[in-house]
Amino acid sequence: LREDRATITLNLGQRLDLRSIHQSERATVEYRPKDLNACVIRLRNPACTAFLFEKGKVIISGKFKVDSAQETAAKVVRTVSVLSGLTLRIPTATVQNVVLECDLGEGIDLEMIEADYFANCKYEPELFPGLIFTIENSSSKVVFVIFCDGKVTITGS
Repeated sequence: LREDRATITLNLGQRLDLRSIHQSERATVEYRPKDLNACVIRLRNPACTAFLFEKGKVIISGKFKVDSAQETAAKVVRTVSVLSGLTLRIPTATVQNVVLECDLGEGIDLEMIEADYFANCKYEPELFPGLIFTIENSSSKVVFVIFCDGKVTITGS
């Protein structure tokens, strides 16, 4: 099982001037308010994208592990501090989603899984080659996308 991607959120606790962050002359900042009312910052290490919203909310998504979510959040907050000229505290990051991948090493009969677990499955091979298997309870939802070659993608929180 390999952890592939994660999405975290945090609240900086103060408003951000997105226009001034964009005008800080950094190539890594995008701001197109007609398309998205957020600044987009891309970092290379860790490889992630941060969406900054005017009210101080931040969404960070990328190729980092949940164990390093707080470290990733700290790096984004330090970058925002430099770009905005504000002194920002590093808030606690909240994990919203995790994507895991694995290879079972052998083929899987998707039609058999669908027959046995019909209520939890969606399988339409004419439209999409994977079987979507959902497990949901009151606090979380986990989705498995299972392919006939044994590859599985798991996403949820």
